[in-house]
Amino acid sequence: MNAGAKEHKQSSNAVYTRLKKICTHVQRNIPLKKRNSFRIQSRAEFFAAPSEPETIAALVSFCRSENIACNILGGGTNVLLSDEHVSGLVIHTGKLDRITVDGNRIFCGAGVPMGRLVKTAYRHKLSGLAFASGLPGSVGGAMYMNARCYGSEMADVVTAVKCLTPELTLTVLPRDRMDLAYKQTTFQRGYIILAVTFTLAAGDRNTIHREMKKNMRDRIRRQQFRYPSAGSIFLNDYSLGEPSGKIIDDLGLCGTRCGKAMVAPYHGNFIINTGNARARDVDELIGMVQRVVKEKRNIELHPEVQYMGDWSISTARDMK
Repeated sequence: MNAGAKEHKQSSNAVYTRLKKICTHVQRNIPLKKRNSFRIQSRAEFFAAPSEPETIAALVSFCRSENIACNILGGGTNVLLSDEHVSGLVIHTGKLDRITVDGNRIFCGAGVPMGRLVKTAYRHKLSGLAFASGLPGSVGGAMYMNARCYGSEMADVVTAVKCLTPELTLTVLPRDRMDLAYKQTTFQRGYIILAVTFTLAAGDRNTIHREMKKNMRDRIRRQQFRYPSAGSIFLNDYSLGEPSGKIIDDLGLCGTRCGKAMVAPYHGNFIINTGNARARDVDELIGMVQRVVKEKRNIELHPEVQYMGDWSISTARDMK
């Protein structure tokens, strides 16, 4: 072991010891392949899944004070992890998993899977969330991006979000302070979502179930679950009058490959992992599609997928 590697190991050991004092469940060198929907082979240098907001705040505060990278990971369905390694600490929201129902309101931890939320609403005959049937990922991630499908979005049903501000103050934001727009929210400016309150309408269970089944069947018909992917890669610009997927498809880019990453033959706005694709493959394919669309149509496509890990600014596309 050379001097540089030895020094890094000693520094890493010291950081690990201090993190363990904040959260005893901190782990090292944790595989993330099963925690991201692209199934990218990556590992977290340090990994924690706290169940209390105070612990999350303490971990983030420590990382900031020591200039250590810190990332929040939910369901991993809208992220592109860097190959092999994510430096610093990954905080997973999986243990923020409490869900309660009070009348027509559902209080839901950020780590609750969207499927569990949708089924809870259905069981309590609450209407308004069937649009999210089959939507992968966690409640926190869906709220962060104001997830949208089948003509509805999270903004239609959310009333409050418990979160940590960029200054790590615990607060509850009402809907009118969330700056909700297409795939945009206040939370993208350094907030950490902890829990979400939904206000729904009383509904007929059979009617809700029919809508859930219809949407799920449509996702299956579109082969959205056939290969690992992050769902839609590019934002839509509704002023163009056509979605990004159609623009990509019309230019004959479906089926284009870079390594094991491919523009899905059945959906222009999906990039799929056909077998052990690298993050670099996906990123290069994103750039290739952007260049062709710009050259042929003079349209700039902007990724909605979030880059996480050890990316250089010059490599990651349009990082937010």
